[in-house]
Amino acid sequence: MNLRKNAFFTPAERVRMLKRLTSTMGNVEVTSFRGLLVDFARVQEAHILVRGFGHLGLRVRVSDAHMNRKLDQEIDTVIMMTGSVTPRSARIS
Repeated sequence: MNLRKNAFFTPAERVRMLKRLTSTMGNVEVTSFRGLLVDFARVQEAHILVRGFGHLGLRVRVSDAHMNRKLDQEIDTVIMMTGSVTPRSARIS
């Protein structure tokens, strides 16, 4: 969670909504955490992070993926373009 981000919903509200939306999916667990994503992934014994790049842009996500790789070489990152990306916002010049 980015504490500098001015989110519309609180973390608890986001967790509640996501739990409701994924309640029929037996293989989905919704939780929140503080700290580094790579540390949370280690605790969860996750080896793949799936990230979207919406308005943040691909460069930010690639930079994050490189840093996560430096912190833990056992964790890979898959970056997916989200539905909110428009041709204008997806530019990588």
